[in-house]
Amino acid sequence: SVVEAVLRHTIATAMGAVASDAIQDSEAIMTPKEELIEQADGEGDFKYVVTCDVNPVLEWKSEDCYKAIRVKTPTPLTEAELVEGAEADIAAKRRELGTLRVKGEGVLEQGDMAITDFQTFHKMDDGTLGDAIMAVQGKAYNIETDQANTLLP
Repeated sequence: SVVEAVLRHTIATAMGAVASDAIQDSEAIMTPKEELIEQADGEGDFKYVVTCDVNPVLEWKSEDCYKAIRVKTPTPLTEAELVEGAEADIAAKRRELGTLRVKGEGVLEQGDMAITDFQTFHKMDDGTLGDAIMAVQGKAYNIETDQANTLLP
């Protein structure tokens, strides 16, 4: 189109003032497309706004000012900690992508996930159930048995 041709041929000139500091391929035409098309009739000037990201210029006040800077870095993880973290990430992704199989009966085992509804009740002195405890109930609550000490809310 005419607009694309004009932009292609003029963008280098428009970016000339900041070309040396501009981050490559960060240019963006900010003028709405409709406005650019209206200007393509050949009447008057063709104007558009272009923005870009630029690398910052850092200048030290003196050569000694940066010597007092202290940088704290986290303690690097051991190889065992990195492996353990990676294995946990992989296991979590497998759970997300895995197929959910319904287990009709039996006991939950480590690695199982249960989706359950629950409600709690006061226990009466004679052992029967009393009134429901409304603050402790849940619908479609996920229990993942890979995590130790999984507790209901």
